[in-house]
Amino acid sequence: MKKILLLLCAIGFLGFATAQNADTLMGTYLKADGKSKVQFFKSGDTYSGKIVWLKEPADKNGNPKTDSKGKPLMGMIVITNLKYDKDGTYIDGKCYRPVENDEIKLKLKLLPDGILEVTGSKWGFSKTEKWKKQM
Repeated sequence: MKKILLLLCAIGFLGFATAQNADTLMGTYLKADGKSKVQFFKSGDTYSGKIVWLKEPADKNGNPKTDSKGKPLMGMIVITNLKYDKDGTYIDGKCYRPVENDEIKLKLKLLPDGILEVTGSKWGFSKTEKWKKQM
């Protein structure tokens, strides 16, 4: 009986440790181009990201920057549906690109030292960038 109880506790702890590991993604990252920051947060069983800082938040007329549909960029949720896979990898995400007004597939990989490897793909082509976690 003690062994079964110990086993159940160990399994519960492993599940907790995995959830904590998945939540390591949460926080704010400076994009590779240095023009914006994205904050990741949990949405149910998935992770999302929103724009929380812009190097140039206003257009030439002093108005807040918007996408082509007129929606403000600041606070816009641009990343959705990321699912934790394993070993610091997040899959099945979608990323809305406001400048291009389109959506791409997204995969993330947490690397050491607060580096996030971000790979976007569309039509069989992909591009990878490294974003830096902000403290």
